Amino acid sequence: MKPTKKEIESEIAKLESLVPVGPFAQKTMESIDLQIETLRNGMDDTCDEWNDFTEEQQMLIQDTDAWKNGYRENKPSKEWGSLVE
Repeated sequence: MKPTKKEIESEIAKLESLVPVGPFAQKTMESIDLQIETLRNGMDDTCDEWNDFTEEQQMLIQDTDAWKNGYRENKPSKEWGSLVE
């Protein structure tokens, strides 16, 4: 089921509250920022910018967009586990 605008806004707030920890904290924060950007503005996977993303980033964008459009149940914030506080 597709999340409501309020649920998307709530998920953005949750992502913004996450604090990455560990040796990959910077990379984790960049990925979280990418999820937030995707939830706010979407992502055009047909534009040149898409090719600038790594395969890992492309998968992250696709998973986030799938949740936003109701094709995935797991919220993006739930995927970070022990990499965030």
